[in-house]
Amino acid sequence: MGLRALVLEDDAAHGRLLGLQLAEIGVETHLVEEGRWFLEFLGRESFDFAVVDLKLPDMDGRECIRAVRRDLGLKIAHSDDADQSFQSHADQIGA
Repeated sequence: MGLRALVLEDDAAHGRLLGLQLAEIGVETHLVEEGRWFLEFLGRESFDFAVVDLKLPDMDGRECIRAVRRDLGLKIAHSDDADQSFQSHADQIGA
């Protein structure tokens, strides 16, 4: 059985592209576009890792990362073209 990933990306085109790239290496991907759906989905399903967009319209992606690391200990990768200070903060919270 392959790995399962939950992708939180509010840009649908970026999310689909990431899903296609992960599928090429055998990862089953579930895409959600809002932070609240991401957290809800995590409560219902099991995933091996998550990819999180840090800049979301409904919620700060860093809050999603904190919740996941605190509650689930899931491995997280972040998806963003953020400036250096934002990137540094993401690194500090374990993204």
